[in-house]
Amino acid sequence: MNTLLYMVNGTNIGFSEIMIIMLAVIIIFLIARNLIAPPKY
Repeated sequence: MNTLLYMVNGTNIGFSEIMIIMLAVIIIFLIARNLIAPPKY
């Protein structure tokens, strides 16, 4: 987490950019998890 905070402070990206990046990471993680192990219906 320290490296993440350092990168944010170093590049001076705003809070909205951080939220967009986190949302994109979560969406990609969910898609990858569904591809690897599809949910059982």
